[in-house]
Amino acid sequence: EETRTELSVSQNRIESQKAIIAASNEELKNLRLKLQNIAFLRLDILKKVKESVEKELGRYNERGEELVSIGDNANIIINESMVFAYNSYKLKPEAKELLSQLAESFERVLDDPEMRENIDAIRIDGHTDIMGTSEYNRELSTRRATEVVNYMMSSNPNLEGKYGEYF
Repeated sequence: EETRTELSVSQNRIESQKAIIAASNEELKNLRLKLQNIAFLRLDILKKVKESVEKELGRYNERGEELVSIGDNANIIINESMVFAYNSYKLKPEAKELLSQLAESFERVLDDPEMRENIDAIRIDGHTDIMGTSEYNRELSTRRATEVVNYMMSSNPNLEGKYGEYF
């Protein structure tokens, strides 16, 4: 009799654990769907920014290179050869028009409450080649990113005033 009682208690525990696992699996499925929807929305936001820039400046530079592209990691990539000279963090003159347009595009996207609700931050990265020391390249990358953000904010004071905390 005692064994039957223990068996019954064990079976009840197993059934309880199965219910917990089933609920966890359902919650996991729902989280996956939400993450997938966020990824699609992010790509939609990036496409809108890219299209806005292309509408104003065109899609390619004089060498046939894309001005702005969307990378495999779902980031907007600005053609660096258009923005900086080799080994420099000073903006090229042609970069200023692109960055001004990008600042306007960011403002338009962030003006949309539905889009803004799904944006935590806008990160601007600077990059270099592999020439030079790691320390030097980190410093140059930082200066490039800072120069881009500072120029975008100065070219569009509305962006900084309304949405500067996103950058």
